[in-house]
Amino acid sequence: VDRGENFRQAASRELAEETGMHLTAGYSGWKIVGDFNVSDWRVRDTDRITYKTVLMVGEYAWGMAEAATDFVEVTWLSADALKKSGDILIVKEHRHLIANAINYLHINPPYFLSEMKGTQHA
Repeated sequence: VDRGENFRQAASRELAEETGMHLTAGYSGWKIVGDFNVSDWRVRDTDRITYKTVLMVGEYAWGMAEAATDFVEVTWLSADALKKSGDILIVKEHRHLIANAINYLHINPPYFLSEMKGTQHA
C-alpha cells in the first residue's frame, strides 16, 4: 500500500499495473473477504517473517489481461479449474487465499449470478 492509499485503492492500482485489468466500480467495487497472515517464500527465515494480506474480490470491467513484469502469464480460471489444479498453479502459501475467495463467492455470488438463480428459461 502506497502512502495515502487505502486497501481498495492499492488493490485497484496493483491490478491495473500487474494485469492491465480494471473493476466495474473502480476501487469502491472491491469487497473485502478477510485478512490473512501469509509467509513469504522469497524470504529465507519464513517462520518469523509473515505479511498481512487483505484478500478482496471484485467484478471485472475492462482491460486486456496481460502479464506485467511480476508475472509470466495471466489467465482466467473457473473456481472448478482452481479446485482441480490449484496445487500445481498456486504456490502453497497462497492456496488458503484462493479457497477463501471461492468460499466467499459461493456464499456471496455476484449480483448477476444471484439474479439468475431465480430466472426461469423457456
